[in-house]
Amino acid sequence: MRTPLRMWVLVMATSCGVEVEATPEGEVPRGSCGCIAPDEPWTGEALLRAHVDEKTWLGSVISFRYGTTVEDGQVSNDWDLSLTPSTREARELTFRVNLVTDDRSCIEDLGAIAIADVPATLTRCDDFVKAVEGHVYLVENRDQDQQQLAAFAVTTLDRGHSATLRWYRSAQPDRFTFER
Repeated sequence: MRTPLRMWVLVMATSCGVEVEATPEGEVPRGSCGCIAPDEPWTGEALLRAHVDEKTWLGSVISFRYGTTVEDGQVSNDWDLSLTPSTREARELTFRVNLVTDDRSCIEDLGAIAIADVPATLTRCDDFVKAVEGHVYLVENRDQDQQQLAAFAVTTLDRGHSATLRWYRSAQPDRFTFER
């Protein structure tokens, strides 16, 4: 009965331009973006709305440390990532880190890759990157009281308004892993 699901994942992966490795019969291949296989190891899912004024700030942020957004009732004043309008292009959104004075965080756009291919560490350190549906991002959050890594994929993007993320927080503070 898993064959129809397997075929659907393969078709979706191909349509997203993601190369999918062959897997033994009965196993669902891993993909990314809208092609995320149901068995991928996500910590959570979140909807962020663009920060356009003071009233929309809390709806634009997520805390990977606490696994919360304002939709969950709190972010414990520990904001790791914000969805903001681009200063370069109308209706384009960006993901921004370094949201408070003691942040020394980085974000890297890894492109349309499978979550299994996320590297252990960042190869570049940006303060903000363009939000692109289907892309996977690696975030290193550093501030006075924490160091952690999280990866997330943009599963849907409503240009200029919102983004839905599936994210995974690493158990290791200095390298990205899938350990629990």
